[in-house]
Amino acid sequence: MDKKKTDLLLLVSCAFFAILAIVLFVFGIVYNKGPLAKILLFVASFFVLLLAAEIAYLYVLSRNVVPNYFLFNPVLNINMPVSKLTFELIDEKMNNYLSTFAPSEGKIWTEGILEKKASAIKNEFRPLIAYKLLFDMAENDTEAAWKCFVLSTDMTVEFLATSLMQNGDGEMASAIRQLKRAKPINMKQTRDFLVGNKKYIKKKLTRYVVDNISKF
Repeated sequence: MDKKKTDLLLLVSCAFFAILAIVLFVFGIVYNKGPLAKILLFVASFFVLLLAAEIAYLYVLSRNVVPNYFLFNPVLNINMPVSKLTFELIDEKMNNYLSTFAPSEGKIWTEGILEKKASAIKNEFRPLIAYKLLFDMAENDTEAAWKCFVLSTDMTVEFLATSLMQNGDGEMASAIRQLKRAKPINMKQTRDFLVGNKKYIKKKLTRYVVDNISKF
């Protein structure tokens, strides 16, 4: 049986059992010839409704869906609506994405990972990487985090700046370039700037994903 016929059979079966469940339930309400039979009708309607739900679930799983990186639900085999996309979900997905490049964000900063793997990073992910790394540094707000910025190569920071420019964020790009050029790098100034702009970075990260969701 080809896929179209299978999908049609599942839809028809789901509709049939859903209607049957409603009929049994309504019949159970109006039935007055014994409490036991009435209860059995309600129980039967419940299990028939479960069967309809199971068939609906099989139909959803059978569909060919192009997974969106941020929206795809592998259990239901669907892309959830963009309206349900939260920063927390984006953050989790980006943690998974960055883990494919290095075991920790510290190593991404200090071992030139972005330079070495630049060719493997898709253009649409570059601004996200920049916002994510800067946000996490501000969120952690530890001396170890700020030292990562100090120990990072000029090329790593330039990668981030260029990626921010890709999203039209010239002011943020110029700021981190300036912070990196300072000799020696002022960790307090770096910390104050990023922590002070944490909400801005979070908002830009979320907005970028929403505005460019079709690219993922």
